[in-house]
Amino acid sequence: MHDDFPWNVPTSTSAAAEAAVVTRPDFWTSLLFKRIVGDGVLPTKTTGAGGNVPKLLSYCHCSRRFKQGLAFLFVNTANVATNVDFKFAGVAAGARWNAIRYDLSPGAHTSAAEPSIALNGKMLAIYKTDSGWELPSLAGIDLTNSPEAPTKSLVVAAKRYLFLELPSAAIAVCV
Repeated sequence: MHDDFPWNVPTSTSAAAEAAVVTRPDFWTSLLFKRIVGDGVLPTKTTGAGGNVPKLLSYCHCSRRFKQGLAFLFVNTANVATNVDFKFAGVAAGARWNAIRYDLSPGAHTSAAEPSIALNGKMLAIYKTDSGWELPSLAGIDLTNSPEAPTKSLVVAAKRYLFLELPSAAIAVCV
C-alpha cells in the first residue's frame, strides 16, 4: 500500500465492508496537495479591479516534484469563473509556460451523503483489483504545447480547486 492510501479501506473482505469505502473530496484534494505542493511558501496576492477578490483564494509554494518549480493552488468559491493574471519575476511577459493543470470539480452525483469529485473531468474513486485496493492515476494535463498554455493569465472555473505546476519556473529559492 502507498503512504498516502486512504485510511478507511476495510480490512474485512465482506461485501458490506467494501461497500462502506467512501473517499470524500477532501481526501483527493489533500492527496494532490501532498504530491504537488512543496514546503517552501511564497507570497501571493489576489486582487481585482475593485481590490481584493474574496471568493478566490490563491496559494504559491515551491513544487514538491520539480527543482526550482512552482506549485499554485487556486480555490474559486464563487458561482462564476475568475480570471487570474500572473505577475512575477522569472517568466517573460507573453511567454508560454511549461505548465501542468489539475482541475478538481464537483462530481456529477454530488450529494451530502456521498459527495464526489472529478479530476480534469474524470470521476475519482478508489477501486479493488485482485491484488487489493488501488488509487486511480492523478495525472494532470500537460499544457506545454497546448493552445491552453497560460501566457500571463488563466481562468479558474466556478466552484473549483485548480492546481497549477510550473516545472521550469527557475525560482532560485525553490531548491
